[in-house]
Amino acid sequence: MAHEQTRIGVLVMCAVLLAAACSSSPPAAPSATPASAPLGLASSNPIPTPAPTATPTSTPTASAASPTPTVPPLADKCSSPPPPPGTAIPPPIAQTGPISSISGRVLLADTPVPSAKVDVFQGGYPGGRTSVYGPIASAVADDTGSYSVSIALGAYRLFAAVTAPGSSARVGYAWYGGAITFGTAADVSVGSAGVRGVDIRLFPVRTISGRITSSRGTPAGITVIAFCGTLRPELDIGVGTTDGTGGYRLSVIPGTYRIRVQPSRRMGLLGRWYGDVTQWQQAKNVTVDDRDVTIDVTLPAGHFLAGTVRAADGSLLAGGAFVYLKVVGDSPSCDDGSFECSAQLDNTGTFLLTVPSGRYQLEIQPSATSTVRVPYPESGSLEVKGDTLLEIRLASVPRAP
Repeated sequence: MAHEQTRIGVLVMCAVLLAAACSSSPPAAPSATPASAPLGLASSNPIPTPAPTATPTSTPTASAASPTPTVPPLADKCSSPPPPPGTAIPPPIAQTGPISSISGRVLLADTPVPSAKVDVFQGGYPGGRTSVYGPIASAVADDTGSYSVSIALGAYRLFAAVTAPGSSARVGYAWYGGAITFGTAADVSVGSAGVRGVDIRLFPVRTISGRITSSRGTPAGITVIAFCGTLRPELDIGVGTTDGTGGYRLSVIPGTYRIRVQPSRRMGLLGRWYGDVTQWQQAKNVTVDDRDVTIDVTLPAGHFLAGTVRAADGSLLAGGAFVYLKVVGDSPSCDDGSFECSAQLDNTGTFLLTVPSGRYQLEIQPSATSTVRVPYPESGSLEVKGDTLLEIRLASVPRAP
């Protein structure tokens, strides 16, 4: 028993040292992980631009006279609902038979954007954040920002982006129709006469950056997420992680955001929304317009709750056993995501959680397939005021196979 307590103590001490040691690691360049699909956000301070000069109709012609497209409202742009259940996804359009074209310009604040890349995706169906199919065709804008794509007849959605010279970092992007996701982009219906005047107006890319600090140091690898809008945390626009100095950098476009900072449980820290709150509804808005924004966040420290779990025969539980945290009374809840509610036992039967001060009860699930959860303690609750080590024996449950 003394040996086990010593080993658990070493585990917790290693976790504490890990959080502190990360703060002294050599700094690395902050990373930002863009979403897999092109995203953006309608500007809350939009650059004055005239409406696109032409919008394709279901029966396109070569003439310039076309209705102005209907741009989705801001609330729709901060959501990415999946296709309704049972939505039929059309088969890929074969790029054979009659070939027509789509042409237009790529603009940023009414200025032509040379070298912008335009990707054409199959449209004509309710979509979510990304397209079911990859791009069908692509083109690069010339020195006047003009592009032209040869394409088979059908419905399509267009995405354009431009990167900084010699870099893969985007400086502007948008879906046609002023959208930020595939599902909210406007369809372009291509007939035999082709479609002209399909101008794509890019959103400029801006930066949210800063430093994440805590009383436990500045561990690398803390996740920072910029969610767009103020309705609910549905669409993440910028995602990044901290470097060895706690620095982070997110690529976003003009709009309103709420920032989530989420450490791992081994860092001994509690997650927060910007504004030092645990709930999305109370988070501060971060408005990005024509300038980059700096946001620093200090995370509160939690307490390590660690231990080993043994079966009735004294053998260590491992390989699929779980520990679940149940909050007792008015103690802080893990439902808001500020700390994790469960942990899987490692191959030594050990678990590690980070929790705020409060009263809890643990529930042990002996295996991944078990329907039994054994409470610990069997009655009452466990008060956590600091780092806590536990030695748990499930006397009433046999060892899971």
